Amino acid sequence: MGDFNLPDIEWNEFGAPVLASDSSTSAYISSAIGYSSLEQLVTSKTFANSGNLSSLLDLVLVSDPNRMSEVELGPPLDTSVTRSHVSLRFRLFARVERTQAFDSRRYNWRNGDYESMNKFFKEFDWSAAFGTKSTQDRYTTFLGAFGLASERFVKKRWPRPLNVKPPWWNSRIAALVRRKRRLFICKSIEKSNEQLVNKHKTICKLVRVVVKKIVVEYELKLVQDAKKNPKLLYSYMNRRYATRETIAALKNQDGTFVTDRAGICIKLNQFFFSVFDPPTTREAVLRAKESFSVRAIPDSAFFVEDIVTPGKVMAKLKNLSSDKSAGIDQVATHALKISGQTLSVTYGSSEWLQRMYDLNMDRERKTEEESSKSWEQIKSMHHMKAKSLVFNLNKLTKIYKETLESAFSIAISKDEFVDRVKNVEDLKSGLNLKIKDLKSEEQIISSEDKDEELEYLKSKLYSLSTELEGKEHEINILTKEKQISIN
Repeated sequence: MGDFNLPDIEWNEFGAPVLASDSSTSAYISSAIGYSSLEQLVTSKTFANSGNLSSLLDLVLVSDPNRMSEVELGPPLDTSVTRSHVSLRFRLFARVERTQAFDSRRYNWRNGDYESMNKFFKEFDWSAAFGTKSTQDRYTTFLGAFGLASERFVKKRWPRPLNVKPPWWNSRIAALVRRKRRLFICKSIEKSNEQLVNKHKTICKLVRVVVKKIVVEYELKLVQDAKKNPKLLYSYMNRRYATRETIAALKNQDGTFVTDRAGICIKLNQFFFSVFDPPTTREAVLRAKESFSVRAIPDSAFFVEDIVTPGKVMAKLKNLSSDKSAGIDQVATHALKISGQTLSVTYGSSEWLQRMYDLNMDRERKTEEESSKSWEQIKSMHHMKAKSLVFNLNKLTKIYKETLESAFSIAISKDEFVDRVKNVEDLKSGLNLKIKDLKSEEQIISSEDKDEELEYLKSKLYSLSTELEGKEHEINILTKEKQISIN
């Protein structure tokens, strides 16, 4: 664009130059414009002489006329003289930057402003956001708030590039390749140096020999270890022989071909969609939700707080490893560990952390049996265990009496037998006392500390059962010794 001062060139309606004279300068410029595929947009004369437009001197050359509006003539640039150029007005349409369809950056959770994030969580109106929603809807609301906080206070980074080097690559090959590259650069600079040329040929041959040898050794080792670790062999084969193929064109039913990628993608999606049943419409889903009135009746004696307590949740978050990968909801463990206490204090109860822990983390709870049974059922179950323990004690006493009655018929030392029976009698008395204490302890268990008492009760029952089995085994040995001595 500018004053070319070429009045000998005329321009047709398409903006192409037409020579009015055979001037060497005009011919040279005209040929250059034609070879460059440029188009001239100014169609009116642009030089004024005594108020009259006399010639076309100012040109606007473009390669894409669609990016320019029509050129309009304006007032002269200098009104104090009789000979002057007029001004030109036009609009240039810049190319719109293409929006990025996918952001491959990832959150750098180690480099986040968690102080501001915790402040955001404290100021967030959780009560208004949750309202009377269900647990799943509340958790979805939390994910939205967490994503907004992550977008504001956590920086992003580009993922590390994948290792494209082959698996047999080692430091020796890397050193030889670097040496080969340096010699190639030196040889390219000093092309007449025969010594550098010979060195480069030698190193190229050495690289080929070493690479071939190392590849053979690596593949031999893969074959030898294939029985123990076949995945390495399969991975190497897939990587070596995998071919990248693309779909160049698709033929429609009417015989036409689709070659652009977007059209191929649409055709394939239509075909895959035709194989499956049509998806359920949103209206049908909403009608089903409105008509669904059956709800599970919870057990009145069962509370989530009895199993997943706030202390257990906070202890789990405190001991949580920041290197642990996030779940399907992409709630980072590092951010959850740092902001867990803030969320607990902000919400004001243990309900939120229990739901968050249950829906996103390990879902680590007690056994299904303890979760589904009420406290009364668990208590009655342990009463039955206590009764079974008393029955075993009575059985032990009966065996003890039978052994005592036939004591003198056993062909072993009387004093030794009396000592062994006395030990069994003392242990039996101790077990009877423990059973009485156990029954009294079960009656005074309060509802406030039933978790701790339950664990204590279970441990005592287990230890007593173990002792009973041991004593029964000892009595059986005594009985066998008696029978052997009689025979």
